[in-house]
Amino acid sequence: MKKVIILCFLVNFCNAQFTIVPLEQYGSERKDKYFKDVNNILEDYAGIWRWHDGNGRELFIYLYKQEGVNQKTLGGDAYKRDVIVGYYIYKENNIELLNTRIKLIENFNSISFSVAVGGIGMTPTKPISQHEPTSMFFRDFSRIVCFHDQLKPAMGTACEFVSVSNNLAAVALCTNGLIMNTCGVQEVVPNFPRNIGLGIERISTVAPPLD
Repeated sequence: MKKVIILCFLVNFCNAQFTIVPLEQYGSERKDKYFKDVNNILEDYAGIWRWHDGNGRELFIYLYKQEGVNQKTLGGDAYKRDVIVGYYIYKENNIELLNTRIKLIENFNSISFSVAVGGIGMTPTKPISQHEPTSMFFRDFSRIVCFHDQLKPAMGTACEFVSVSNNLAAVALCTNGLIMNTCGVQEVVPNFPRNIGLGIERISTVAPPLD
């Protein structure tokens, strides 16, 4: 019982260092703040989204809400925020060629600056009904590139997720950047869609459990 009380005290002590602010108020003043999704705006982003080209290619994006992600400003000030993280499955003619689920499971509790450890990361601050672009970070496991003499999945600059309605959106899977020539580039899945806008449909409001 004493251990439980001590643990609760430590958790409350750590959280007490951050002032809770609604996620919608995310801005330049971030030091010691926790931008929390108190109004549940991230629920409309979570779930399963699907793209298909009509010729057997399918991409399933599984999105989850993650709370209290530790982040820092460029100046080094610590803050927290709620974000969307996810993984994806790519199929051709019902054959699974890519599945990044295990990457998200392995790193779910260690996410800090990069929210795309499972392949997909998003930082919405407004309801999906406002149809405003939100940053989307994409890690391309179909393209293994050389970064500081190590082969890693390609990671590009932040792209956009733009909602058309609550269940329709357009995304771009940008993977330009972080490519060096010292150990080459390996195309794992040559037909994987990237650097283009994809129309996706939310086919479920809840993604399957990760455990």
